[in-house]
Amino acid sequence: MVGAFLIPIGHYLRGLGVASISDVLFWIGLVVLLITNLLLIFIDKDSIKILKSLHEKEKQSDELENLVNDLRFENKALVAWNTLTKINFGLLNQALTKSKMDPASRSRMFNAAVEFIAEQKYRLFGIEDDYLNISVYEYSNTDKELYCIACYRSRPSDAEGQHRSWKIGEGHVGKTFEKKQELICADARDSNVANWIAAPPEKRNSDDEKKYISLIAVPIAIDANNPLGVLIVTSDQPQRFVHRFDVEFESKGHHPYVGALQDIASQLAQLMCILRAGELNNGKEESSGE
Repeated sequence: MVGAFLIPIGHYLRGLGVASISDVLFWIGLVVLLITNLLLIFIDKDSIKILKSLHEKEKQSDELENLVNDLRFENKALVAWNTLTKINFGLLNQALTKSKMDPASRSRMFNAAVEFIAEQKYRLFGIEDDYLNISVYEYSNTDKELYCIACYRSRPSDAEGQHRSWKIGEGHVGKTFEKKQELICADARDSNVANWIAAPPEKRNSDDEKKYISLIAVPIAIDANNPLGVLIVTSDQPQRFVHRFDVEFESKGHHPYVGALQDIASQLAQLMCILRAGELNNGKEESSGE
């Protein structure tokens, strides 16, 4: 700044005829200006290095914060998993101790199971205000279709009434049963998957694309090769069951909520087997009594 100020003064004095002073001021101003510019070059380099270092540290800090948040989420999911396992063991014990189970009692047990999952929805999935659907489908060897035997929905009235049944390979439920493995979909509206998992035209509802956007479905099975049904959880929000933790740490399919639902599905399979065995025994007793 000083150099830039002295140079025009030198020119001004030269115009007034004071050549000696004007030359001195001119050269002093020029030297000061050059020195200032050189200093600025070095200062700017240091500034760039400092800014770059700060940016890298900020990025590292953000990554660490995200990792901590993911680990907190994972811990909550593990707590929910443990809670659900204990509760479902209680249902299994009830089924084992009852000599007879009427259809209404059977339905109450499976509906209790889906309600227990709904109670842990925040810990398991981070869900708060989503439109949530949790359903249990059982495969009928007679009709060769999967029927909904228990359902929880954020709007209770939606869980009432008749539900769609699915043939093997139809929709999310039928595809999971067919593939005999979990099916996780980030966005069912995505053109890459929509046609593959969408319901056939005759079974589609007008609000399917609004209510059932992201989903996770797992086979209900004791023997993986012979599933008994399907447990499915859906949300009206995309990416609900696909977390940053899964992508960056390449752990997709191994996040606690997947393991939790697989464990619950296994317990539901045990419950189905116990109830089926009880129904079979009751049928034999009635036949022998006649």
